[in-house]
Amino acid sequence: MAKTSQEALETFYPYRTNYFQSLGGDRVRHMSFSRSDYEREARKENALFVGSPQQIIDKLLYQYELFGHQRFIGQIDIGGLPFDRVAQAIELLGTEVAPVVRREMAKASHAQTLRPYEDSSTMQDTSLTPNTTDRPQAGEEPGKPLAPLWMFKVMNPVMKAPLRWPLPRLLDGTLVLLTYTGRKTGKQYTIPIGYFAWGEGELLSFSSARWWTNLRGGTPVTLLLKGRRVQAVPTVIEKREAVIDTLEEFIKRLGPRAARRLPIGLPRHREPTRDDLRNVPRGIALVHFQLA
Repeated sequence: MAKTSQEALETFYPYRTNYFQSLGGDRVRHMSFSRSDYEREARKENALFVGSPQQIIDKLLYQYELFGHQRFIGQIDIGGLPFDRVAQAIELLGTEVAPVVRREMAKASHAQTLRPYEDSSTMQDTSLTPNTTDRPQAGEEPGKPLAPLWMFKVMNPVMKAPLRWPLPRLLDGTLVLLTYTGRKTGKQYTIPIGYFAWGEGELLSFSSARWWTNLRGGTPVTLLLKGRRVQAVPTVIEKREAVIDTLEEFIKRLGPRAARRLPIGLPRHREPTRDDLRNVPRGIALVHFQLA
């Protein structure tokens, strides 16, 4: 980070190149890391945090709007970056970036608490919404994860690819590709979701994202399950008591160990009680899929 974006890009480029060449040793010494690739990585929608304080603020808030994460970890002193540059980046982060990001996150959090829970799937804070015309409307794409799954949106394309590969499939029994139709746009979306075998011809999925709002009403969906496309009828379980009842049945059927895989804060060293289930965060849902 530097006072201007150009200064930041110019300063960090040789150290970024040095870092990867040192990391890769002889395997990458002959490779060139182009400036265009470097600048593309530093764009707001990509992962490399290089720029002015305002650019870093914009990028952090952009990712917060997408992922809802509460913690950011940045590695600053890589590739032999001089100490004075490291110190400057830390100072700018603490004095110019962090106060603004915390303030804007607090505003977004406060605005969310003022909205009715039932309407939260369709509301957005426009001050944090990325400027894009082809983005699905709120509630039609994976929303903010409740747990710290901040790489969800970034990893979707990575996770979708192996689910489409022929045998052997590493992720069978863990993930399935869900194809559904957005209830507002009528467009089709395909996302990877985790699932549990619930019974003969039945699957159960958990989510704190809001894609499940499109499945209300039981409109049939398509699942790519173990390399085979199947039709399924979804049932959304979202009422608070119904969620608690289903989680209780989940523990009975699949055991506490499987339940602890759900990012809902269940105790790690004992079997969860009904009171524990009543304390799980709001805004989650379970989806039951009956395979055709």
